[in-house]
Amino acid sequence: MIRLVDFLFGVRKQEVALAAVLFSGYGLILLTYFFLKPARDSLFLSGPGPHNLPLVFVLIALVALPVTLIYGRLARVLDLNRMIMGTSAVLIGCLLLLRWLLALEISWIYYAFYIWVDIYGILTTSQFWLFANSVLESAQAKRIFAVVNLGGILGAIIGGETAGFLVGVVEISTRDLLLFCAGFLALSTGLLNRVGRLARPPGQTPAAVAPYQQPVRNSLREVRSMLRDHRHLAGIGGLLCLSMLVATLVQFQFKTVAFQAYPDQQALAAFLGKFYGRLNLVSLLLQTFLTYRLIRFWGVSGAILLLPLGLLLTSVGMLAVPTLWGAILLRGIDGSLRPSVDKTGRELLFLPVPLEVKKRAKVFIDLFVDRWSRGLAGGLLLVLTSFLHFPVNWISMVVIVLAGLWVVLALAVRRG
Repeated sequence: MIRLVDFLFGVRKQEVALAAVLFSGYGLILLTYFFLKPARDSLFLSGPGPHNLPLVFVLIALVALPVTLIYGRLARVLDLNRMIMGTSAVLIGCLLLLRWLLALEISWIYYAFYIWVDIYGILTTSQFWLFANSVLESAQAKRIFAVVNLGGILGAIIGGETAGFLVGVVEISTRDLLLFCAGFLALSTGLLNRVGRLARPPGQTPAAVAPYQQPVRNSLREVRSMLRDHRHLAGIGGLLCLSMLVATLVQFQFKTVAFQAYPDQQALAAFLGKFYGRLNLVSLLLQTFLTYRLIRFWGVSGAILLLPLGLLLTSVGMLAVPTLWGAILLRGIDGSLRPSVDKTGRELLFLPVPLEVKKRAKVFIDLFVDRWSRGLAGGLLLVLTSFLHFPVNWISMVVIVLAGLWVVLALAVRRG
């Protein structure tokens, strides 16, 4: 097995234990998220309906601002390890509370649940990658990141397939999936607590869990100034902004067409669970056999260019053939390349950034820039669907323009 891992990813024998723990921890995080995604989507689409998705995208952007500010203030007094433990405890409590609230079947709860799952996904993954960036050296990261991301994809596959099976076959209530998520998140948090001892020799304090020696201000003004002074960081933020604009438009197209095909809540949840599971199976294959080799021979630039080029081609297809299969192909390209090749490439872009700068800027970029970009996309969708009355396939014209700009910026950032 060690020889196989070495052959596929270049991970050395002494790094296998560390890679295995990170692999498992990230896998459990993505497993919980892909339990929550079909639950969130089916409850919202069957309740408020797909026509309210643009509004909820805008609300997510508004919620992201106070969450970012609160997280930044807590980061001033807590080291990263304690931040992860504390955040996980709060999220587990929220899962149990939301399970109870969803049973009340009040309309506003579906909005709150959709927004919370979105924040949950970006916060848990961003914290994990910040932690992984801080405990791995640059050369290690280039070998281990592909393995770790593979664990996340495998967790997403298991999560999607299991959610579809539990709801569609076992007939467990959709909201009961949240109870499973609470247990898996607690297990993931315990695994990450072991990483520091594996990443450094005995007696040496891991950088990831060491207290900061200087007070850190985390105002939005300071982070904006940091992005302005570090052109590479600003380029990463621009890439994420365009990426999330395109992803939101693509998801709206897919979810609208899927709801038209499966109007029943249970049938929709089962379809989405199976779809996400199959989608991540493709991601698993790409991550196993393509990502490491692509980065090795074409560098990070090859990894960050593949997704926008793929979306350019499939958006043309969706524009011409606005069927469920056209939406599946478009969302399939986005959903398979984004968590595999593109995710690994984007995380490697952070490696040249100093840890102190990265600690302050990464969560801001991953949470604030990400969700405000989705909010901007939500506002754009409101204009396109409510005022201009665009058919769902016409939105692909906007996707094509944005994906073209994405390619241009990726070409510029690769020089950095």
